[in-house]
Amino acid sequence: MLRRSGVVGDPAGHSLSPAIHRAGYAAVGLDWDYQAYTVATEEFGGFVRARLHDPEWVGLSVTAPHKEAVVSFGEPDEPTRLLGVGNTIVFGDNPTVHNTDVPGFVRAWRAHGLEAPLRAAIVGNGATARSIVLALAGLGAREVVLVMYGGD
Repeated sequence: MLRRSGVVGDPAGHSLSPAIHRAGYAAVGLDWDYQAYTVATEEFGGFVRARLHDPEWVGLSVTAPHKEAVVSFGEPDEPTRLLGVGNTIVFGDNPTVHNTDVPGFVRAWRAHGLEAPLRAAIVGNGATARSIVLALAGLGAREVVLVMYGGD
């Protein structure tokens, strides 16, 4: 049976995730598909509910502006629970919502052999910025400054 997954955001068409995931699936012999789905905020709940218990669907990567809304669709992992934002939902009988930004940042930091930061600055104030604040705190940062910028 073909298994489906994808990245959902608004917009999502620019994402490199489909090419990356499909190449990974092919490399390990999985008959899986991964597509980008541009879904407006008001349509996000229906989009997820339509796939949540469909056996073809394994889950979704979630990007802006849906990282807060996805939390209500499954059991959150610890970073998701603490921050109220997730970026991955795994479907099935007991759906789970994960924030992979926090552990991913920590692993990347450590893989580069960097020392624990005492101070840091983050440009931005969205869901990913919150995740990086938590990651930096876990690495020992004592001060994190958010540099916010205005859009319109």
